[in-house]
Parts: sequence; structure tokens; C-alpha cells
Amino acid sequence: MLIIRYYHKYDDLRLFDPITQEISKPIEAMNERPKTYGFFGTIGGVQFVLYRDQRLMLSIDGVNYVFGDLNVSTNTISHTVTDGRIDLVRYINIYCNDEVIFESEYNECGPYFEFDFTMYDVEDFDFGLFLDMFSKSKEKCEQLFND
Repeated sequence: MLIIRYYHKYDDLRLFDPITQEISKPIEAMNERPKTYGFFGTIGGVQFVLYRDQRLMLSIDGVNYVFGDLNVSTNTISHTVTDGRIDLVRYINIYCNDEVIFESEYNECGPYFEFDFTMYDVEDFDFGLFLDMFSKSKEKCEQLFND
């Protein structure tokens, strides 16, 4: 079992079994912040888990892929501002060996755009963009969740 964190909520820790792909309910807060070995979230209604178990892996709806074999790309389709909120519609494509293994339109709603972005990057709040950025940097992939 690995401890993983919900991508959009820092203090939501769960246990993840890479074999069964099961994610537990939130685990109780501990005295010390435990080492986490991954993130989980949904994109286009599909469960994703990015985790390290010897290698950096990406589970898409229960199917595991070696993250280094993947190419992720995202495109912003539209964005609108409603009552001070920015709503983004993005499209994500994930390829493994030039074959599309996942593609979807997804929404990112932006209450986070109220924050001062001088300290944050947009991918800190958008799991699809995060996967896109990391798929293009072998160095970042090596460092992620590594001791």
C-alpha cells in the first residue's frame, strides 16, 4: 500500500494498492506528515493515479502505464469569466507508443485564479496540465516521489 494525495486537496491522504487499484477512504491525520508516493484525481470523469512503485507509473481507469512511455498534450478550447470565476475547457490526449490511450475534454473551474499567481503555476491546480508538463521532462519525472 502506498500513501497518495488528492491532487486538488493537500491534506486528503489515501492508501493506494497498485495491484488492485483500490483507493481507500481518507486516512486520519498523523502527527508527522508521511511521505507520499503519488497523486490521484479525475480528468473527464476518469480516475487517474500518478505514483512511484520502483518506476513512475500512471493508472488510467485501473490500467497501469509506465509514465516515461507516455506523451501527454493539453489544449485550451475555451475560457469564460462568470462572476469573477474563470472556467477553462481543455482537451487532453495521452499517447503510448504513438497510440491514443486516452482523450477527453475536461473542465477546470477557477476559484484558484483569485490567488496571486506569482507564487503558483497554473499546473499546480490543473492535473491535466501537470501530467502534460511532467511527460515532457525526464528530469522532473525522475525527481517526482523519489527519495
